[in-house]
Amino acid sequence: MTIRFEIDVLKLFRIASFLMFCCFIVVSCAKNRQDRDAKQVAADSAEDEHEKKPQKVEDATVSVSISPDSSHSEVSYSLSELPESLLTKVNGIPVAYAGFRDSLGMNHFVLTETEQENTGDGVASKYLYAYDFVEGRIEVLWKINDFIKDCMVDVTLEYIDNSLSVTDLDKDGVFETSFLYKLSCKGDVSPDGLKLIMHEGPAKYAVRGVMDLQVTEYGLEKGEMVIDQSFNKAPVEFREFAVERWNMFKLERIGN
Repeated sequence: MTIRFEIDVLKLFRIASFLMFCCFIVVSCAKNRQDRDAKQVAADSAEDEHEKKPQKVEDATVSVSISPDSSHSEVSYSLSELPESLLTKVNGIPVAYAGFRDSLGMNHFVLTETEQENTGDGVASKYLYAYDFVEGRIEVLWKINDFIKDCMVDVTLEYIDNSLSVTDLDKDGVFETSFLYKLSCKGDVSPDGLKLIMHEGPAKYAVRGVMDLQVTEYGLEKGEMVIDQSFNKAPVEFREFAVERWNMFKLERIGN
């Protein structure tokens, strides 16, 4: 009887030890899972907080996250609608404006030109700037500038009236802006250079070339159009629209 009792006690001891070991494993696994969940929650909170922080930038090289929004306001092209607060943030004199709301927020597109700068000895320079300001999350979505510098003949650097357009060709909620301007440094009767600049968000597309020139009694001198490779990565509608706008504004007439 004594030997059988000792054997039963040994079995009970082993069973109890095994159960304690199992409890330890369960508790450890639960704690590890709780720690992982806590770390994931902390990481998610940090990402959410990062998304809520406005991004303040000073140049055109900016990455933004896009949230499609089906509600958009009408586009205003009136210079009188340009907020006065932006006048201190641009170079030159505003010559074109577009105010519109897309999924990035309230946009203020501003195109400016400087007065011709004469530095003596018949040398002159002129500059053109374009900006897209977005209220709230970011300050400047993009900015570009072009110029004719140190020209010793006639300077031309001018926005082409009524060429500014705001569209949503691919219907993704992020509006495109496009405009054309002519530029040259020349002392004869010859065609001016022509540029079309398009943006969707910070992405830039361009068409460059030479205008067609119609001179009374001399006929038509055909220009050229060079489409930038950036359009290869854009929706096909962008390229088609750019070519259509180019053809609409490419002709310059001199004479009757």
